[in-house]
Amino acid sequence: KQRVMERVLARGIKSSTEFTAFDVTFTELHLSDLGDGTTLITADFRISIHDMESMTFAEIRKRCQRINSSLAQAMDDGDMQLAMAAATKEEKAWPKELRDRIVEEFLFDDDDGDGPMGEETEMEDSDQEAES
Repeated sequence: KQRVMERVLARGIKSSTEFTAFDVTFTELHLSDLGDGTTLITADFRISIHDMESMTFAEIRKRCQRINSSLAQAMDDGDMQLAMAAATKEEKAWPKELRDRIVEEFLFDDDDGDGPMGEETEMEDSDQEAES
């Protein structure tokens, strides 16, 4: 089951950014039940860039910086969670009930602790419209 989770996470990481010429491998992956119906995922992973042999050190460094920046932006924008949920939906090694539960957890935004992803944005949009 750990390999399936690694595959889902790797697919989600890769698809959350416009850069796709890299692979993701996990050195550590821990799942912790928080006791409130959610699971904390802690992972250490490595990114391997394709066709590095033909690149200079400066090109490799620039590509790594762009990938890291893109992944950070995907985390901030919620694109990473959406990509993880989509990767989970595609995974056929898990039963549908488990996939549905994992998708729900990926889509649940606990940054503010009060609702699913997208709710905060919709409220901010409503507040802005009310101020106009």
